Amino acid sequence: VIRRSTDGGATWAAATSGSTADLHDVHFADAMIGAAVGEGGALLRTADGGATFGAPARLGGDVAHDVRLEVEAEPL
Repeated sequence: VIRRSTDGGATWAAATSGSTADLHDVHFADAMIGAAVGEGGALLRTADGGATFGAPARLGGDVAHDVRLEVEAEPL
């Protein structure tokens, strides 16, 4: 289960991820772009602040414990 807050963490609601994998880490590069990883190499990505997640992908390996994202700045 992924939980999502839209009020700075005062309240939380379940979000549909499309995966049954146990998740170990989630990281957002900004307010909209994020990813979560977990058991079976599960990788879940969102581009709308966690309101929805794309189809689950699989990384190599049995378990992913950590994820970090960066968003490149547009050139001036």
